[in-house]
Amino acid sequence: MRRDRRWAAWPFAVLLGTALALAPLQGAAAYAMEGDVPGGSPEAVVTETSDDVVMPTVEALVFEGAEEDMPPDPGPGFVPDGVAVAADELALELDSGGEVVLAADIEASGQLVTTTVVTLDLNGHELTASIVVRGGMLVVRDGSEAQTGALHGPDGSFPVIAEGTCAIEGGRFSAQPPEDCLAEGFVAVEEDGVWSVVPEEESEPDPATQVDPDDPGIDPEPGADPDPRGGDEPEPGTDPEPGTDPEPGTDPEPSTDPDPADEPEHVHDLAPVEEIPATCTADGTRAHWACSGCDALFADAEGTQEVAPEDLAIPAAHQLEAVAEKAATCTETGAKAHWRCAVCGALFAAEAAATPTDAASLTTPALGHSPVFHEAAAATAKAEGTRAHWGCATCGRLFSDEALTKEVSAAELVIPKLPVYTVTFDDCIKSTKNATVEVVGGTAVARPTDPTLKGWKFEGWYLYDDGWARCAYDFSAPVTTNITLYALWSELPERLPETGDQADLAAPAGLAVMGAAALAGTVVVRRRVA
Repeated sequence: MRRDRRWAAWPFAVLLGTALALAPLQGAAAYAMEGDVPGGSPEAVVTETSDDVVMPTVEALVFEGAEEDMPPDPGPGFVPDGVAVAADELALELDSGGEVVLAADIEASGQLVTTTVVTLDLNGHELTASIVVRGGMLVVRDGSEAQTGALHGPDGSFPVIAEGTCAIEGGRFSAQPPEDCLAEGFVAVEEDGVWSVVPEEESEPDPATQVDPDDPGIDPEPGADPDPRGGDEPEPGTDPEPGTDPEPGTDPEPSTDPDPADEPEHVHDLAPVEEIPATCTADGTRAHWACSGCDALFADAEGTQEVAPEDLAIPAAHQLEAVAEKAATCTETGAKAHWRCAVCGALFAAEAAATPTDAASLTTPALGHSPVFHEAAAATAKAEGTRAHWGCATCGRLFSDEALTKEVSAAELVIPKLPVYTVTFDDCIKSTKNATVEVVGGTAVARPTDPTLKGWKFEGWYLYDDGWARCAYDFSAPVTTNITLYALWSELPERLPETGDQADLAAPAGLAVMGAAALAGTVVVRRRVA
């Protein structure tokens, strides 16, 4: 918000009345004090009487056009908004921004910080402080007629630490203001160790006060030889330049050059300029106001804070993201740790974005396989086997060839367990149990001990599948399935079973054998039940 210098006179009037009321004044005298209040001139008058001192009277302060801003009863401690009479008030006003007017000399022990756009009017007072401008803009001026406002650093150094933008338009300083802190059109002039910031035209010497030593009406400086020819008198033997003197009886032509005083004061015609965001590689511009008549730039719509184009620049910057290192594998390349812009995708070797790079420079080569040969392992009835193959010692992948080009899975290298089959030996004797043997598939079963039976001859082991095999079983043949081998018997001639004898053979089988023996002289016995 804008601050009004008219409020600066109110605390002066209160303090003035209090001071005059406490001073014992004697003698016939009148004192008048003029205040620097726009729109009014408060006066305090003291008049002597014979016995008593008349208390001073202070006329009401007049604020033209701002009666609605004055409280109905401000009281002696009232300080208008934007007016500072103490260090703590000044700190708050600087932090709020806008225009701040000093109403008294102030000395601040700590740093005063501003982060916004603020105008500090010294208003003829002295401020001893260190002001830090962070990110905002500070304009310093002196609105007093006497131009006695001063800004000093606590240790005699320049009081403004400009981390943002600083524009000084007035005031006195005990140290020389830096060039980049001066507003456009203002210069710093030194006199007796004190630096004053004034408009550039005021720092130039007044031509009216300059002495021309060639002027015949002016005495030359001591030690200089006067011109015996008397100023503009031409040398002997030379003619004056034509047109330099008017002809007799004629008046010189009036000057046609315009008088600068007659020219109307320029009024800025401000138009808002939208912000142009910065890109990764191009600077942007902050929002501001521009005058269409004089091309002047301002930070505010009122045109009180003029800025230079460089003050409005938004530096270009990449939005970098860290990219972690990617380790190379046997077959895939890796990448070094780097930084990548999330907006344009540019790559950088460091976070400062000062060292651009490319994908090829960041790539690390693949490691390649480390071959290892694995011999075959035969399968058993209890464990699977493995085919001979090659593997990589680095990544653990498996291959069927030494060149490591034909990758295989672990399942493809497995040799299944060998099958186990059951061979049952049925001796066809009712009083005995069948014998069973487990045999690994593809191997031969061992021949058991031949069984014996009194009165019968064992002829061998035979397969029976709806009929006897033509030949006895070959015990050298590999077993490829579950089988049952039956004993083949022939009756011996010296003993025949008696009628009713069931000690060894089943009755049906005995009858069949005896019938067959009677015909062929040989009996074959096969038991189908246990």
